[in-house]
Amino acid sequence: MQNKTKNIPLPTSFGKNLRYLRRVKGISQAKLAAELGLKRNNISSYESGIVEPKATTFLTVCEYFDTVPEEMLQSTYTESGISKINESGNRNVIKEYIAGYLSEFIVYTNELTKIQEGYQQFQELREDTDNRQSLYRKSWRDMMSLLKFYLSTNWSFIQSFSNSEEEE
Repeated sequence: MQNKTKNIPLPTSFGKNLRYLRRVKGISQAKLAAELGLKRNNISSYESGIVEPKATTFLTVCEYFDTVPEEMLQSTYTESGISKINESGNRNVIKEYIAGYLSEFIVYTNELTKIQEGYQQFQELREDTDNRQSLYRKSWRDMMSLLKFYLSTNWSFIQSFSNSEEEE
């Protein structure tokens, strides 16, 4: 009986970089797949790291995003953040990249605001029915105050982006 060992290749950064570059470009998996002559689930599998592409597909992707194949495999673009796209000098790409993250930030802040308002109403209702003072109630108020401050800071940050876009 022979001892067959199979060399398992180390994972590459291809999937993470593909997702990053696609999002920076502002296109969906379906649109990228159509432009490259692939299926959307191929792009999804590459991005999740389940599958590595064939060599010809890999080179096509590198050409599409104008990236160096070695960097696509060995570097992780997301770790260098905007500095990678900043080198291109394309301010629209940077704006689109930031806008994507800002949109997610707004959604999460909006959801958290709804939660905070719901808990605040719940506490007010509870105070109406129970006049006892307790450590719990003080802790609750402190937590709600902190959450309200956090949300206020988030909305100020979001508003500052809205104002800076109007000025440009």
